Amino acid sequence: MARRGFRGMPKRIEVNPSSINEAAIAVAFGRRLREARKAADMTQTELGERIGSTKAAICRWENGTNTPNLGTVTRLAAALRTEAFELMPSFETIVEVQTEMESAAS
Repeated sequence: MARRGFRGMPKRIEVNPSSINEAAIAVAFGRRLREARKAADMTQTELGERIGSTKAAICRWENGTNTPNLGTVTRLAAALRTEAFELMPSFETIVEVQTEMESAAS
């Protein structure tokens, strides 16, 4: 969720894109994937079977341990009846995840 500033307008997030770490991107993608899978009322096993993968792979992607390649993202989107870009987290979401991760590490 975007932070709100003056009169409900979104606050500008000042972050250098090169400071974003890959782990935050993987976790943010995993959250989007899990949301889309649950919205499609599918189990990890069912999604894995539809794209020719395993439940373990789906679990790793959803947990942010690993990320799928672009071809797999396309297959995931097709199986979930959505577009690949819908699975991609926004920059703001990635920044929020990275902030959460940094806070948890402190």
